[in-house]
Amino acid sequence: MGHGSLIKYDVDCDPDGKDDSDEDASHKNGMVSATYFVNWAIYARSHFPWQVPMDSLTHVFYAFANVRPESGEVYLTDSWADEQIHWADRGDSWNDQGNNLYGCFNQFRQLKQKHRNLKLLLSIGGWTYSSNFAPGTDSPEKRAKFSSSALGLLEDYGLDGLDIDWEYPTSDKEADQLVQLLKHMRKDLDSHQKSKKDKNPYLLTIAAPCGPQHFRQLHLKQMSQYLSFINLMAYDYAGSWDTIAGHQANLRLPNSEAVNQGNFSTVAAVNYYLEQSVPARKIVIGMPLYGRSFLNTKGIGHSYNGVGQGNWESGIYDYKSLPKDNCKLMVDKKAIGAYTYDKSAQELITFDNPTTVNLKVDYVRSKNLGGVMWWESSGDKNISGEALIPMAASKLGSLDNTYNHLKYPGSKWDNLRGSALRRSSLSYKGSGQQSNKHHHHSTSHHKDRKVSGSY
Repeated sequence: MGHGSLIKYDVDCDPDGKDDSDEDASHKNGMVSATYFVNWAIYARSHFPWQVPMDSLTHVFYAFANVRPESGEVYLTDSWADEQIHWADRGDSWNDQGNNLYGCFNQFRQLKQKHRNLKLLLSIGGWTYSSNFAPGTDSPEKRAKFSSSALGLLEDYGLDGLDIDWEYPTSDKEADQLVQLLKHMRKDLDSHQKSKKDKNPYLLTIAAPCGPQHFRQLHLKQMSQYLSFINLMAYDYAGSWDTIAGHQANLRLPNSEAVNQGNFSTVAAVNYYLEQSVPARKIVIGMPLYGRSFLNTKGIGHSYNGVGQGNWESGIYDYKSLPKDNCKLMVDKKAIGAYTYDKSAQELITFDNPTTVNLKVDYVRSKNLGGVMWWESSGDKNISGEALIPMAASKLGSLDNTYNHLKYPGSKWDNLRGSALRRSSLSYKGSGQQSNKHHHHSTSHHKDRKVSGSY
């Protein structure tokens, strides 16, 4: 990835001043390599911020904040995970003086100091909370409250941007609410940057659908002018809400004989976004670090009955637990999708593997798209050659090296306001090695897409 040097800072230098990169939020200097980190991963999954492969990433999306439907206020959802839990082996102490931030956000604060091109964004919404968006943004007053409260969280918790994951606007009215919300947020983020005299902008992104019934509802041309980039949720094309088994993240349409597979493909979605005047460099392709299971099926395009047990929820297996033993691994080179089939259990599991990821990155580069995103970091393997986040990052080439923000004088937390650089030597950007990570809402950006028509 070509950024292996160490950059030295004096302890009292201004990390957000003249030493900052000249690159702006268009990440024109390199590719996006992003992952979602879910705050519930620290519990059963035992996945922690410091296990995320920072050397292979440019952005981390912290999931999820919620919205109060009656007021539009954005608020955090797990104070223990977000700000309270102390990790003694990571330097946290209950005896520290002052009102300090702990939890996952403090760990990411420290990681940002060591990895200056790592940008941390708070993701608002997700499948479980998305019903609050429509009522929570249905007036100028609520949108103003949404934006100001989200900006307050950005300054309090040391963030570099905000991500909107509304699944999904269902009418022209709601689509316009989203445009107006993004417009208001972009203005507030720019004002915040100016008031702090920060060199680099604060980022504004969305998680966006790949299903035609949802992406056709969005006012993409209007939205994109306010966005740093758009993360396409290019997964969950098939699942427990369907009547037939299918690829869950195919790049292209499968062979014509698989007529029951439906008409979802990443290429079709990308083409639509491009037709709607979204710049190619603002389109980031999401990939799953999990597989979806179908039981009692003959394979892709066939009926099924039931889904596998999964690791944490039914029907879903972490990539790190795949392929399961005694399964035949196959790659559909036309659709670009990997799957295993267990004849005895008649179980099909559809997922991405090194072969499909390499082909998808080839596609991203050939179309001059913005990069890749993962849902979510806890699902990856920690094995060289099999870990997908570092593999994709290496293949993407030069990564976005825009600097993050380190100064938060308006934070309510003493240790963020202090913003002292404790190290004189901060690693900038290494080549992707190690890995370890975890995932989106309960499984995918979308808890489990419940009912039919989830796309």
